[in-house]
Amino acid sequence: MTVDNATQLRMLLEYNAWADRRVLGTAAAMSAEQLERAAEGVRSIRQMLAHALGPQIWWHTRWTTDSFPKEEAVAALDQMPFAELRAAYDASHAALDAFGARLDAAEADRAEAWWKGRGV
Repeated sequence: MTVDNATQLRMLLEYNAWADRRVLGTAAAMSAEQLERAAEGVRSIRQMLAHALGPQIWWHTRWTTDSFPKEEAVAALDQMPFAELRAAYDASHAALDAFGARLDAAEADRAEAWWKGRGV
């Protein structure tokens, strides 16, 4: 089955939100100590969740503007408590859902051309 770029991107956005909800739901059941515990050379679970959200915000910004998110804004994720981080994921998913809803073939093709131009 062949799927156009816009449909494929919407499917990937839906999958990403589903997977994030599962991971965040599991993390929400953990204690604050468990979320903050880190092993030598390994980030804590909360820090890993913050780290994973950064590229999600980066891609959304890149897909919807001709700029990149401010480095300070993405770096600030590392300092967020889990509840704020979860709210940031919710906001990111809402923005990505809105992007997916208005995505048409021309916009998807523009995004794909940008990726290919960067070797992504």
